[in-house]
Amino acid sequence: MRIITYTFLILIILLGITFAALNSQDVTIHYYLGTRTMPLSFLIAVSFALGCLLAMCVSVWMLLKMKIKIFRLRQQLKG
Repeated sequence: MRIITYTFLILIILLGITFAALNSQDVTIHYYLGTRTMPLSFLIAVSFALGCLLAMCVSVWMLLKMKIKIFRLRQQLKG
């Protein structure tokens, strides 16, 4: 099982390296307060990471709301 995991990890790393090599052009990002130039692959990776982080925050928020609701319903059943 470890061999499959390591093989999958190496495959993901190789795909990331080739993605970065194929998308090494610089792009200019215009903010409200200025501009910044960075490689396209870095911009895509950062955008993906921020999207994952935002999705995780929303998921945790919804999970906590449901846990609180379950706790209150159990308290009503007990009392």
